[in-house]
Amino acid sequence: MARQRWTQQRVADAVGMSQQALSARLRGVRPFDTSELERIAAALDVPVTQFLPTPERVG
Repeated sequence: MARQRWTQQRVADAVGMSQQALSARLRGVRPFDTSELERIAAALDVPVTQFLPTPERVG
């Protein structure tokens, strides 16, 4: 989000959730479900795999 200069509110609006719900997911309070990740990826025009762990991102 930051690379594309999207605020949490803008992403939340684009995917149809509240900013509070998005924030809870980003903080790890609640998990994302696959449909939410797909909608966020589509809104940001990135592959959904960008949100999944890879060996480079783990550790």
